[in-house]
Amino acid sequence: MRRGLVAIGLVLTAAGCGSPAEVTPPTLEPEWLQFRAVTATAPVAPVDEPVELTGDPATDVEGVWRRVGEEAAALARGLDAPVHDAADTEVLAPFGALTAEEVALLPAEVRLYTPSIHCEQLVPGGDFLDPATDSVLCDTGATAEAATKLWLAPAALDGGDVAEAEAVSGPSDPGSGVVRIRFSEAGTDAWAELTGAQMGERVAIVLGTEVLSAPTVQQAITEGTTDITGGFTPAEAEELVRALTVTE
Repeated sequence: MRRGLVAIGLVLTAAGCGSPAEVTPPTLEPEWLQFRAVTATAPVAPVDEPVELTGDPATDVEGVWRRVGEEAAALARGLDAPVHDAADTEVLAPFGALTAEEVALLPAEVRLYTPSIHCEQLVPGGDFLDPATDSVLCDTGATAEAATKLWLAPAALDGGDVAEAEAVSGPSDPGSGVVRIRFSEAGTDAWAELTGAQMGERVAIVLGTEVLSAPTVQQAITEGTTDITGGFTPAEAEELVRALTVTE
């Protein structure tokens, strides 16, 4: 089960969901579910043995630069595209030894383009992303080998823009679960604006700190509905629906 859905299950258990006579409000904060524009992508490099760093973890970005060393810091500060040069990749190796908390202090472009920063280092502390800031997460796809780093713009919509949700069977796999949502009036407008601006580009649907899906937008979606496909089982899809909406 996905990490985000494990957390949802804990919330639902604590809230006492499952009694047919109970009416409960949504059990997740709206920020748990976010819809974000993908502004850039970069491949995830194979995981090598990281360089060992000395001293205590840094608590500010200047401390991070000092920990990785002057040469690595100078190169990382100038990155504006994925790194393909083997010598540069070797110089940047110290970033692979940073903690997730240290990586979170770095500018988004450094997190995205530094090849030695891997998916596990990009997962921030807390239950969900700060909706007002840019983030970098991995879209793991079907396998870890297919993972891609995504630079995510601040959230354009969140769970508070969802008016209704239902669990349905996957169109190509009846044994899978899909969450079909209908946005509120304001959410419909925001979704149309986001998908219209991202035509030919990707939009990420994020649950907690995990990218559920990041499809390429073919056209603006103006009718105010969308399907969330995240490799759910039917039970997981039902779980997410209960967490997002009022249940009886």
